[in-house]
Amino acid sequence: MNDFNQAIFSGIIKGSASGSSVLTELMIYSRESLNLGSQKRQLSKFQSSSLTVAGFRVIDGNGEGTAYTENLSKEGLARAFEDAKSNARDLKTSEHRTHGMLEGETIRHSGLVDSFADLSIDEDVSLEAKKSKALELEGNCYELDSRVSSVPYASLDEEFSQLRLLNSHGVDKSFRAKRWIGYVYPLVVSGEQSKMSGETRVFRKFADLDVRLLSQLAVEKAVSRLGAVRPKTGRYRIFLEHQIAGTFVDMFSEYLSAKAVFNKTSLFSGKVGKKVASDLFELVDDPFNRLGSGLRPFDDEGVDSQVTSLISDRGEFKGFLTNLEYSKKLGLPHTGHAARSPTTSMGISSSNLVVTRGRSTRSEFINSHSQVLQITDLKGSLHACFNSSTGDISIPCEGFLFDRGECVGAVDQFVLSGNILELLMQVIGVGDNWGESTGSSVLCPDLLVSEMGVAGA
Repeated sequence: MNDFNQAIFSGIIKGSASGSSVLTELMIYSRESLNLGSQKRQLSKFQSSSLTVAGFRVIDGNGEGTAYTENLSKEGLARAFEDAKSNARDLKTSEHRTHGMLEGETIRHSGLVDSFADLSIDEDVSLEAKKSKALELEGNCYELDSRVSSVPYASLDEEFSQLRLLNSHGVDKSFRAKRWIGYVYPLVVSGEQSKMSGETRVFRKFADLDVRLLSQLAVEKAVSRLGAVRPKTGRYRIFLEHQIAGTFVDMFSEYLSAKAVFNKTSLFSGKVGKKVASDLFELVDDPFNRLGSGLRPFDDEGVDSQVTSLISDRGEFKGFLTNLEYSKKLGLPHTGHAARSPTTSMGISSSNLVVTRGRSTRSEFINSHSQVLQITDLKGSLHACFNSSTGDISIPCEGFLFDRGECVGAVDQFVLSGNILELLMQVIGVGDNWGESTGSSVLCPDLLVSEMGVAGA
């Protein structure tokens, strides 16, 4: 990727355009990863992989075509380019195309692009040190509690990725990043009951990976779920832990896209400037937040990133995420949220969705009502448990029940039900931190919801 230059790209497309209306974009993505897994105190997985793929996007009049290849020779790229041109001709429509591609630096966002250089830290970490950390993740669990029967999942992953974007208007931008992922999920047994839970953490530096703490948190989570019972059916005040709250935010993220508005699938259509959430719930898209996995200096059309307000601190819906195409189609502000990979067509997606931190503590949540149900795990498939056309939720959960501030115990085998838009209006408390990084592109504090339905015993 580093050897590939603008001259090669220009050479491939030179003289091939069928007219001045032909625009060409090339995205090259490369990823290298190392996965070290441990089971029965031995290294059970040692997997190294790499992938480099290049994808062309060609706009020819009213037609747009894509094609990709893993052959980055000049000949391989030229063939993919010709395929993309052919697809563009075949997919021409009668619809007038009002958008094109980013022209040089014509779209910039107020100088907010940060320096991302330190995301690709060149650490000198030996293979033996990596193996040792992976083995410790599992081995620590057995030492921490005798009830640990096995550790089905314990792994250390190293990931390095690069992205480069070029187009026929002269855009040439690149971005690279590195991260470490540690996860461990022990199975604990007491009598006839068994429970499995765990912890995942994402780090930018190897030195920041505290495997002892990670194992300890995982074991504590699993042990705390022993003795769980079904709660009684009824309506409860709900305390959503930050990971779970983030999952609920992710559920409605598709409504934020201008493409969903155009396709009439967004439940936020017609609500710009209207109240859609509690005064305590503020949401922004922040591609610069280092805790989120969606950080990026530019979008997938090369437009410089910016922070975009989505729901104000008064619960007012501010607007939709757009790319070049849909900002022009719908006459909306351009927010720089084009999203594609070398193998897919252009769409729209958020970077990091960030719910602004509040001032409430967990103890305040627990003591806010006579009975509070804390949700710690979702057990159902989100695809099956969330109806995006209505916003209705019905999902199996696990958690803890609190009575007048005291923990009654763990609860499981119950279904939490409600509606995602109603949930936003029912937020009565926002936590004061986002927790630790788990590699998600959604950062949300703990949330307290006034009331939701529970189907249990």
